[in-house]
Amino acid sequence: SVLVLCCIVIFASFYLIYFKGGLNKIRAGGEYDSSRYESELAARSEALKNLKDSVALLNSINKADKDKIDRFIPNAPDEPSLVISLGTMIRDSGMVLLSIDTKSGFEPKGNTVKGLKTVEVTLGIGGGDYQSFKNLMESMEKNIRIIDVESFAYSPGSSAYSIRLRAYYLE
Repeated sequence: SVLVLCCIVIFASFYLIYFKGGLNKIRAGGEYDSSRYESELAARSEALKNLKDSVALLNSINKADKDKIDRFIPNAPDEPSLVISLGTMIRDSGMVLLSIDTKSGFEPKGNTVKGLKTVEVTLGIGGGDYQSFKNLMESMEKNIRIIDVESFAYSPGSSAYSIRLRAYYLE
């Protein structure tokens, strides 16, 4: 009888310590509750599906349209192309490019787009009249690459312009 009583006490304490505590861990809200992991799996599966849909959409864009996007906002500073484009616009407007200075890698103020950087360009331009300058501004406005004119200065005695502008790219 003492042996039976000892066995009952040992089994009862084993049950209370190990089984009862383990049962609470797998119950709802416990450490091993599978519903928490199932909801996390569902959320990650949905995110994976959205990512696959985005990749499929990206892959469905034809090469010509991708090239247009790259000209609109390239994935590198592409300073040579920008300089050539600006030089052509200046020449076509009847003016002369006197100097050009470029600096790249700046993040625009108030930027909310991840990886958006700028190329800052300072132009020295000579010749031309008001109509030539207006034509230049219109061609910059119509240019496929985004260009913001930050400032310009005019020296009436020498018919020289100084223009500071900013072009954008994604890094």
